[in-house]
Amino acid sequence: MITDADVINDLNQSIPFLFTTISHTFGADFSEPSIYTPPITQCIWWHILYVPTFLRAMEQPYTDAHEFQIYTYLRSNYIPTDEEGAQVLSDVAFLTRELALTNCLDQEKKKKALDIRQSLVAPIRRLPVEILLEIFSLLSPERPPSDREISYSLPSRASNTLEMPWVLSHVSGLWRATSLASPSLWTDIYIASKYVKHEQFLVHAALSRSQDSPLHLCIHIDLDDSECEEIVMGILSLAAPRCISLRLDIPAPTLVGLSCSFPRLQRLELHVDTHSINLPTSVEVFMQSTQLRSVHFMEVRVPEEIQLPFTELHDLSQVFVDSYDQLADILKGANDLVSLEAWPSGVYSSNSPFGFTAEKITHSKLSYLDTGFSALEHLTLPALEGLTLDEDDPDYDSETDMEEKMLVLPDFLERSKCRIRRLGLMGYGRVAKILPLVFGSPSFITLTQLEICVESVEVYGLLGDTRLMPHLRELSIRDGFETENGETSFFGVCEEAFSAIVAVRRDRLSRLTLTSLEVERMTPDLVEHIRQIADDGIDVTFLGRRLDRLYPP
Repeated sequence: MITDADVINDLNQSIPFLFTTISHTFGADFSEPSIYTPPITQCIWWHILYVPTFLRAMEQPYTDAHEFQIYTYLRSNYIPTDEEGAQVLSDVAFLTRELALTNCLDQEKKKKALDIRQSLVAPIRRLPVEILLEIFSLLSPERPPSDREISYSLPSRASNTLEMPWVLSHVSGLWRATSLASPSLWTDIYIASKYVKHEQFLVHAALSRSQDSPLHLCIHIDLDDSECEEIVMGILSLAAPRCISLRLDIPAPTLVGLSCSFPRLQRLELHVDTHSINLPTSVEVFMQSTQLRSVHFMEVRVPEEIQLPFTELHDLSQVFVDSYDQLADILKGANDLVSLEAWPSGVYSSNSPFGFTAEKITHSKLSYLDTGFSALEHLTLPALEGLTLDEDDPDYDSETDMEEKMLVLPDFLERSKCRIRRLGLMGYGRVAKILPLVFGSPSFITLTQLEICVESVEVYGLLGDTRLMPHLRELSIRDGFETENGETSFFGVCEEAFSAIVAVRRDRLSRLTLTSLEVERMTPDLVEHIRQIADDGIDVTFLGRRLDRLYPP
């Protein structure tokens, strides 16, 4: 196939031969045409010299001479004029056609030329800096997951320069200048001991770029390396005065050795295995953090091991308590507490025997509580809207003891006169005896969310009674039946009772979560059963072994 380029190339090679022929024919020198050149020869000159040039200009507007200017524009906030924009778009069209016709070396060169022109006319270049900053602020940096029990994996690097906000400085001079001049983009800092020797300069750069802005720190120490630990603690000391959010995943001895204070700290997440390693002394480093509002623990006792200022505390979660007295101290000290997860430890039942005389506590602001049944015997919580109940000590209490403790729930509801919207009984299957008493309580007229472990057909029957919990919209059932071969009670031994629940509640039920620890993978039959429920307009989730979500995939 002969292209325009081939024709022009052949014409260029023919020009010397044409010059020689014309010179001999007309007896004139055509090497330098001038005003004295006869009109016929001027016409020939114009066609030979200027027409091909004009044609090439029309067919090939792109030229390397523009590259430097385009790079200059890209490094600034320059917006091309309409004429310049039209020229750039013409170049883009030409280069797009040319890419299919050139060899590899020339193709790479023209691909680069095409890319920079497309970048120059990209709509995002017309955005004001203020809008760019707003977009940048929505691109949050990579953060470790907060729930260690479900999924606990840390980022692959301490400061990955291909992640936010570092990657912003790789795009253009304008983006780099904008990001460097925006302290709020550099306030999330993750420090890991395994990387800190090689990448501490990146952490210091982020600290510098954040200027005086409040910091969100994540510290992870998993190496038995005193040098690494010293570097991490040095960085933490520099950042502590500005820190408002702190996640610590550190060994117990390192926690005890903390000497810096956190005067502006508002949120604390602490992962320290102090259940198996008793702290040699109480940790008081956070007592100066008087603005602390939210604390999330992982296997930490309070207040014996970690001293906290309770005055501003609104949220305290995953705390192990050894006795009711510890729970009472928290509620008495934290008058503004809204949410509390205080789990009974293995010695709770022996330290706080059921029926013992204890201080009665009324808390007027607590709206969510996750604790053991027996604690309710001494509590009055009129603002309570969410309640999750756990066994005090399944190894210590007999089945009769547990059923007796469950009976405190109706009395607690009557005393508190609260309106429960969320109830969790995930650790219990033996609740059939108290469910009629509980669900018939005025406190559960407003119940919209229920999580429950089911071990009997009777419980399925109660869940299908719409006189109980008439406004239920979200139901989560954990299969407590012991089955074989991955069978579930939902679509097995209790299929009829379960189907009745769905049938009578389909008008109000919007979400259904089914959990079976016996199921490792979805089968065609399971998928078909779930799809039939979903066809009724119910959002269905199925969790299997290890609480992995199997449906929807």
